Amino acid sequence: MRRWLIPFVSLGLLLGAPLRLARAEPVVSYVPEMAPIPAIEELGPLSPGYALSPAEEARWPQLFAFVAAQVSDKVVQDLSRWARDEMKAYHYAQGAPPKLEALGTAGPYVVYAVTLDVLPSHSRAVKRWLSVYPRCRKTLPFMAGI
Repeated sequence: MRRWLIPFVSLGLLLGAPLRLARAEPVVSYVPEMAPIPAIEELGPLSPGYALSPAEEARWPQLFAFVAAQVSDKVVQDLSRWARDEMKAYHYAQGAPPKLEALGTAGPYVVYAVTLDVLPSHSRAVKRWLSVYPRCRKTLPFMAGI
């Protein structure tokens, strides 16, 4: 699991049900800077040896393309409570899909974390990231439904 340096800020995008890309688009919720991120508030442990299957990993670029299309410069700037001046010139440039990292379980869900971008900061002591926290039901294939 990733260890964060304190202080840090994560502007979160939460993905919710349903994730059947062929039938419906995922729901994207935005979490302002320094607000609690419901998807990661109380995570339980993953099963020993948990890993995405190759088929599940192959579906991630589809979801990433949808998420990246939702990330506008204005949305990210509006989520920012601090570093407003530094964020005025911010531009999100979509790259290749970052690697998914499973964080833990929350009820019937597995919660993942993905860092989309490192954000400008108002202080060298504060690290800021734009992150996405996709989740899927443990009993269904990844992105099959929530």
